[in-house]
Amino acid sequence: VPYATATSATKTQLRQTFQRLAGDEEILVRRGAVVALGDKFAKVLGSEGCSDLLSVFLTCCKDSKDGIKLQCVSTAVTILPFLSEGGVSQLALAYKALAADSSWRVRYMAADKLSDAAKSFSATD
Repeated sequence: VPYATATSATKTQLRQTFQRLAGDEEILVRRGAVVALGDKFAKVLGSEGCSDLLSVFLTCCKDSKDGIKLQCVSTAVTILPFLSEGGVSQLALAYKALAADSSWRVRYMAADKLSDAAKSFSATD
């Protein structure tokens, strides 16, 4: 994986580029960033990178578009094992907000993935 062999400065630049993509005005770009965060980056970056990109993910959880928030539910389950205790606590609050979202589709997806998410939460979260 090229990311693993990159210099620290290059890794930082790549994460910043990803943050800009996740904040793009186009919904498909933001949705793609959330998908990539769960599918690819969580495995490649490990706990170091996931902690850095947690703020991006939390921002996406508050997006106005249901399609972004729907994808956030699945991504949350994927990145949970890679987060520190503080990150897990923040993600738990975001997941709770998704479960109480005004969109029934987002609430349904949060309920559907709850058992998967619960496996990664400890008793203190």
